Amino acid sequence: MTQHMKGQLHVEVVEARNLKNTDTWGKISPSCSVQIGSQFQRTNKHKEGGSNPKWNKQLDSFMIDTEKDASTSEMHVRVFDKDSRMGSKFVTDLIGRVNVGSGSRSVFDFRYITQPVMRWVPLTRQSGKNRGHAGFRVWFQPEGEAEVMNEEEFAVAEETGHQETADETVATPVSSVPQLNITEVEGEMEEDADVVGLRHTHDVLRVFCDMVADSPYCSKKSMGSIARFGVIQLIVRLCEENDCDELLESCAAALLSLTFDCNENIVAVAANNGIPALIGLCNSRTHDGTLREACGTLRNLADNDDTSAAIGVASGIPALLHVCDTNKTEEVLEQAASALANLSNNAANLNELLNPEPIRIIVALCQNFEDEGIHEACTFLLHKIVEEDIALSDDNGDGCLDRDEFNDQEDRMYISLQYIAQAQGCQALVRLCQISHNSSVLWKAAKLLEDLSDLPPHEEAEENREAITDCNGIAPLICLCRVMQLEAQSAEDGEVDPLGSKALTSAANCLWILARGSVHRSEIIVQTGGASAMISLCSTALVAEVLEAAAGTLGDVANVKPAFQVALSGMGAITALCRVIRDLDKWSEEDDSLTQADVLRQVAWALSEIIMDNEDNCTHLVDQEGGIGMMISLMHSYDDAFLLEQAAAALSHIAFYDQFKNALLEAGAVAALVRVLTLEGPTPGRLRNGAGAIANLVARNSDAAEAAITTVKPLTDSLKEICRNPETRDSPDLVIVIEQLNRAVMNLAMEHNCAVKIAESEVAIPMLDLVKFSNEQVIKLSAAGALVNLSSDNDANLIVAKLTGGIPPHVRLLWANDGADYEKVVMGAADPHTVSTTEELQQHITE
Repeated sequence: MTQHMKGQLHVEVVEARNLKNTDTWGKISPSCSVQIGSQFQRTNKHKEGGSNPKWNKQLDSFMIDTEKDASTSEMHVRVFDKDSRMGSKFVTDLIGRVNVGSGSRSVFDFRYITQPVMRWVPLTRQSGKNRGHAGFRVWFQPEGEAEVMNEEEFAVAEETGHQETADETVATPVSSVPQLNITEVEGEMEEDADVVGLRHTHDVLRVFCDMVADSPYCSKKSMGSIARFGVIQLIVRLCEENDCDELLESCAAALLSLTFDCNENIVAVAANNGIPALIGLCNSRTHDGTLREACGTLRNLADNDDTSAAIGVASGIPALLHVCDTNKTEEVLEQAASALANLSNNAANLNELLNPEPIRIIVALCQNFEDEGIHEACTFLLHKIVEEDIALSDDNGDGCLDRDEFNDQEDRMYISLQYIAQAQGCQALVRLCQISHNSSVLWKAAKLLEDLSDLPPHEEAEENREAITDCNGIAPLICLCRVMQLEAQSAEDGEVDPLGSKALTSAANCLWILARGSVHRSEIIVQTGGASAMISLCSTALVAEVLEAAAGTLGDVANVKPAFQVALSGMGAITALCRVIRDLDKWSEEDDSLTQADVLRQVAWALSEIIMDNEDNCTHLVDQEGGIGMMISLMHSYDDAFLLEQAAAALSHIAFYDQFKNALLEAGAVAALVRVLTLEGPTPGRLRNGAGAIANLVARNSDAAEAAITTVKPLTDSLKEICRNPETRDSPDLVIVIEQLNRAVMNLAMEHNCAVKIAESEVAIPMLDLVKFSNEQVIKLSAAGALVNLSSDNDANLIVAKLTGGIPPHVRLLWANDGADYEKVVMGAADPHTVSTTEELQQHITE
């Protein structure tokens, strides 16, 4: 019987069972390698395959010739965790090969297997502990024609089990085979000594790598361990002087394991010229294993501030970017991107990355690959780059832009966002929002989209908003809001994922920005379920920033199209927004008035926009939600200008309808509106909406006018102050403010006591100037109406006549000709949906 095998052994790595989980948390991501002689192959990692991974990977056939090369008579198997996370600073840090278990099986076991059958290899650690089994589908193809077994060979095959055709089970013990005597063939030429030496060096280093990977942390520290005896120096030298990829991979793997979470070894690698050697591998090699281990080692080295700076000085960033731009293997790219992420913690390195080409490469990784580790590293990098760019506008150094700093950056140019946009970053980030399940990736992707769509210059921000819309980015953002809120609601004991909460906030903020001032984008938000998602957030969320964005989105959607008012109300928006006000103590601290005001201003804005010119919605707010009391309470409790402005706007819309006026007076609306007008630091919005609310409240109701007599002084004082300076009097920004002040005075003047008090204020003098000098028809008409109403009261008319010599005829003529049309518009006789701007109002009156 022949004692040797020659031919091809076909091996399919199928699965493993009952592996030991070596990860500190989560599941292992195992890979399996097979080595026969000098022939080495491995599978890709099975992402979180856990203890029972299935690879189903067909390897290239192994050449077997036991007569010429006795080492081909044994198949060595090793299963290792290629994604072991053990607490590195950067979330995606890997430690390379963590040995799960290894084993071997004689190739002679497969000699007579000519059809694929299942075989199992027990896996053990060096300690001898069982670590599971690896399963392979194998068959042997002899060189030339297959031998026909004689009876004696068949009996031996039956006895040893070599002729089995059924699949083995894990429980089946592996049959032992007799030791074979392999004799040398006369005349056979000896293998070149250098080749043998290189192969042996390679084998020794592989054994060493396994020892290092399996060794405890304390044995890797440079003091008192093998690392101090010149091992690092030797490995670095081998990296510099050899051209064998398998050997270089082993060298880099050894350095990777030595430098994991061990600062002493990191310093030793740097001191022994390891940084240029590793960078050289990144620049010159194409072998995936070598690049993976080299990039991983650079990632470990970048954890140290000094070595991170040294890598940057040694041109490590271009080398890693070269790998990212030319390699297509995700395991390699994950390590290279992670190394860049760690390097970005150094200011000089981060500045080097803030350039068009690095950002193009990073964005391309987000766009073209599926690996979560790549996405996490790349979004970390992009977020870090943009944060550094924005930090230059942070005058007070608190790490974020407050409202004043944001408003002061009109002329600021954020080149990081420009580079991301130029690299098609909007599309890449939208893709991550669609496919990622990693809360860190989702947060940073949504935050970057938020920055791209909001930060100046505003022309480019609008282009980015359109780019997000064109690549169907609204739907993933809506989905992200829904999913993250569901996760927050289902969190046990209130332990909400902080990154998930940030992702939700950024996604909601981005939708808010997209809705602002755009009918088209608002329509998409409503049609794709965005409005209902925001209403759901207002109903359930307990995070102030989320509530602010959700309410702001609803307000902006209602603002751009009146038809959306009905739709939002029908979805329950009014009830959800009122819930935010009622549950204030659940989402904010009692004394955090600034945060409360930020949220409530958007709630008041949304409510005012939904009920504007809509009697049914006003009725719902007043009768079912107690909206009058809510708005008045806000106006008494806060000093925030925009909040007071929007609460006053809501009261103005309610006061437009006569049936609510008594309820407003009984609830104390007059006192609240006086506070809006008189609070220190008046703003145009407060004056406009406060005066408008008073004008609507007292219109056609003398009792209401009499009750509102306390508003005369703040109204007339404000009007006189504005008209005192021609620049403010004629300012386009104050047209509506002056008109609403005139309207309030005009309606109050219909009641005797109010008319006398108005006349005594001497406001008739600036009003006559308004009629005479103003270029705005609405100002002329509203001032003329106020003067005419004053002159209709005898006592008031006498006072005005003493001050001005009487109301000139042209004022009365102006009001007689156009006053009726003006009153029809301001009181709602004309369709308010068609008159939304001052220019349209003037045109309507003129016509």
